[in-house]
Amino acid sequence: MTGSIKTSHYKEVKDTVTSSQSQLTSFSSSGGSTTIAVVSFPRDTDIDSYCDEWMPELGMPEKHLKRFWKYKRDFTTNSAVDNPTKRAYNEARLEHYYRRHIQTSQEAQKAIDSIVSRLKSGEDVTLVCFEKPSEPCHRYLLADLIEARLSSRFEYSQTKGSTIEV
Repeated sequence: MTGSIKTSHYKEVKDTVTSSQSQLTSFSSSGGSTTIAVVSFPRDTDIDSYCDEWMPELGMPEKHLKRFWKYKRDFTTNSAVDNPTKRAYNEARLEHYYRRHIQTSQEAQKAIDSIVSRLKSGEDVTLVCFEKPSEPCHRYLLADLIEARLSSRFEYSQTKGSTIEV
């Protein structure tokens, strides 16, 4: 039995919680999806109130985010740029730097292993970030990486540095 992996925007998750509910797990009667905030640092102080877990090791490295935000701010004021967010994402090379972060960080690999294990045991997981659904975001890339690892006959072992057939 394998659980499902989904992605969501922080505000969408926040909107599903009523004022009397502090955690999504508090009202999940059907054993619903575990929400995991995949941000490197909370930009909104109450993110812990709306997500079940926070995994900053799966967030975009802060130095790359800062460069992205600078580009986005500059492109937003330029009327010649049709999609400032996408252009900033591409100019800051966020996909490249995020892939490199995931590949080289032992903490990120352990967090991905944990999510894969939980999915294999049947748990449903939703990856939550701040970017709107129509905007480019690392949570989509992360979900694809996790799905690829789930469907693979091979499992990467960070501690042994080798690939093992399962």
